Amino acid sequence: MSSAADQLELLAPALAFLLAAVPLAHLLGELGFFDAVARRVSHRVDGIWPWWLLAAATTAVLNLDTTVVLLTPLYLQVARRRGDDPLVLAVVPFLLANLASSVLPVSNLTTLIAAERFDIGAGELLRELGPATVAMLVVGFLTHRRWAARRAATGSAGLGAGGSGVGAVGRPVETVPAAPGERHVAPSPARATSSTDLRDEGGDDRRALVVGGLVVASLLVAFVAGPAVGIAPWEAALVADLVLVLVLRSLPWRSVPVATAAAVAVLGVLVALLVPEVRARGRPGR
Repeated sequence: MSSAADQLELLAPALAFLLAAVPLAHLLGELGFFDAVARRVSHRVDGIWPWWLLAAATTAVLNLDTTVVLLTPLYLQVARRRGDDPLVLAVVPFLLANLASSVLPVSNLTTLIAAERFDIGAGELLRELGPATVAMLVVGFLTHRRWAARRAATGSAGLGAGGSGVGAVGRPVETVPAAPGERHVAPSPARATSSTDLRDEGGDDRRALVVGGLVVASLLVAFVAGPAVGIAPWEAALVADLVLVLVLRSLPWRSVPVATAAAVAVLGVLVALLVPEVRARGRPGR
């Protein structure tokens, strides 16, 4: 049973981070941090690259699951309100959850387990995988932009909000005529590309950006420098959870992935018990 106990001890920090990080993502969403960032980006910047960077940063600091679960519906909402092609933005979180998930140990649960097993720090991981990650992000961005342009040029973007045809991000195209007997009101190009539906929520947005920004920045510092002073990633995430719980006066206990963590622990114990047995049977003379 020592192998099972060793395996659980190895998995414990990663499982603790999982249990703390998922509620953290939900708390930031409840705070309105991601919505506020999306509104600011929509107001001030055109094109796909800001959404690419937002998804990359979210993956690196808050784990790939946060990117897929929280940013995908947000990006769909943003695209439809702007009159852009929903698919062009919707695939961005999926791509960045893969391309940007190796830059820090906390970006990926598998990487976090490996980092614990082989004692790999965030600085070492950044040095070894940082350049490769940047290269993947650049190649992925250029490929995605070329695909989006081709999609807009061929008119395969489909229908956006209110039935309006849309192309790549920021590129509205002609609307599809309504069928006989159907009443269709096509939005004007100005309406299709405006961000009036993504208007700033004033004080709520500022509060979300200030509080959420401080939490995320503190987490980044803790994830990179914390291990050197004995602060584990799960401890930093748990402190961030407590801060946001106090700010929001809300405890997202339903978002704690207890079942997932238990399943990972059980699988880890099974592997620890079965692998030595398989190796023993494969030895000569048995």
